[in-house]
Amino acid sequence: MIANSTTERVKELLADGKLSNRQIARAAGVSRQWVDNLANGKATDCDRPDDGQEEERPPTAPRGAVPRRCACGAKVYGECVACRVRSASDQNNEA
Repeated sequence: MIANSTTERVKELLADGKLSNRQIARAAGVSRQWVDNLANGKATDCDRPDDGQEEERPPTAPRGAVPRRCACGAKVYGECVACRVRSASDQNNEA
C-alpha cells in the first residue's frame, strides 16, 4: 500500500506538470502504472493506510516482525516455507 503522504506528493507533482509520469514514479518510489492510474482517476485513496499505520501481517508472523524478500522472491517474515518445502522435495526425489 502507498502512504497518503506519497499519494499527496504525487498529486502535487502531477498538478505541476513539469515532470513526466515516469520521472514522478522514480522520484516517489512507486510504479509508473500507479502514477498513470492516479493521473487518470483510476487509483483510489480510500483503502490506503495513514502514515505510521502498521502493514497488515499474517497471523503467524511475530508482532513487530519486518518482512523481507527471500532469494526466491517470496515475501517472508522468517524462514521461507516455500524454499524449505522445495529443498525437502528435492532431497526426496534424489533418494
